[in-house]
Amino acid sequence: MAWSYEQKFNTLNDGDLNGQDSWTGNGWQIQTTNKYEGAKGVAAEHTTSDFYADRTITGISDGVVYLAMMRGTRTGDSNFRFILQEGANQVADFWMRNDNKVYYHDGSLHELGTFTDSVWGVVKITFDGSTDKIKYKWHNGTSWGTETDWVNAKTAFTNIDNLEIASGWSSPGTYNDYFDTLTPTDPTGGGAVSTLTSLRLTGVGN
Repeated sequence: MAWSYEQKFNTLNDGDLNGQDSWTGNGWQIQTTNKYEGAKGVAAEHTTSDFYADRTITGISDGVVYLAMMRGTRTGDSNFRFILQEGANQVADFWMRNDNKVYYHDGSLHELGTFTDSVWGVVKITFDGSTDKIKYKWHNGTSWGTETDWVNAKTAFTNIDNLEIASGWSSPGTYNDYFDTLTPTDPTGGGAVSTLTSLRLTGVGN
C-alpha cells in the first residue's frame, strides 16, 4: 500500500492544531503568516517547552512522503524533527539542527545537506518495511540534493503507522519552526521554492 494521507492545512481552523484532523500534540498553531503554499501553515513559536504534533495513520509497509519545513530566527540550541514511527518506535528520523545543517538519524547522526533560515525546504523520505531500509533526500529551497542510498531504519519495522513533528530545545532560547504540505507527491515541481511568498516556481533547475 502506498502512502495516501495528505494534509496541506489550508482548510483547518486558525489556532491550535491539537484535535483537528485527528492531530494531537501541544503548542503547534495553524496560522496564515508562514506557509509553504496556499493560505495556511503550522507554526511553533516558543521559548519554554518541547512542542510535538502527532498523527496516527493506517499502517503502510512501504512508500514515499514529503514534508515542507522551515526554521526561523532562534537563540539557544534546538532541533526540528520529522519522525516516522511504528507505534512508539522511531523508524525514520530527519533533523534540522541549530548549525543550519540537516541530518538523518539511524542511531547516530549523518549530515544530509544545509538550510537557510526563513527559507522553506522539503524532505523526502522513502521507506521499505520488508528490508528495514530508508532513503532520505533534501530540497534546500533552490534544488534537490543527492538522495541517500538505502540506509538502516532507526528501528526495525513492519509498517509505518504514526508520524511526529517535534520542535525541541536543550538550552533556554527563542525558537520559530514551521511545517506545511505533508504529501505523497513532490510539492516542489522539481524547481526552486520562493522564499518571500512561499509560492512554487517551476522550471528553475532540477
